[in-house]
Amino acid sequence: DLRCTAEGDNQLELNLINPKMQTVEKIISSAETKKNILWKIERVQMSDQGVYRCFAKNNYSEDRSAFELIVQNVPERIENVFIDTAH
Repeated sequence: DLRCTAEGDNQLELNLINPKMQTVEKIISSAETKKNILWKIERVQMSDQGVYRCFAKNNYSEDRSAFELIVQNVPERIENVFIDTAH
């Protein structure tokens, strides 16, 4: 789960942008002064890797945060293990 949270007032806007430059608009909770976005990745793929950006702004200021998601390949299974008695 990726969560982006901001607190502020006066028409607070909050956006989470994924590495494919698509805005994710899944605000799960919103109050007058606090908003949360939750983005759930069910099955992580190599294509999910990249820098995610969270932007918050209102009429008086803006702020941002960024984090990088690194997806690693699972190592291949060890195979063909044997004992060699030849000299």
